[in-house]
Amino acid sequence: MRKILEKDKKFTLTFRLNLENILRNEEFLQKLGFSKADITKIFSRIQKVLDAVPEVEKKWSNPWWNVDVETPQIFGKT
Repeated sequence: MRKILEKDKKFTLTFRLNLENILRNEEFLQKLGFSKADITKIFSRIQKVLDAVPEVEKKWSNPWWNVDVETPQIFGKT
């Protein structure tokens, strides 16, 4: 898995950010019905994965579907 993550920096960044997001949302896991012991176990396992995942210097940019696109003019209408 590390080889894949080292090859694709965008995927690695997304992967890391998603795991870090889970670590920041303990309340959400509680709302889903997880016990405190389960959450501690989940966080411990996520942290082990994060320790093995290479850090990426690349910054997050908007996905392609979340950018302003200029609509072309068709048949002289706007």
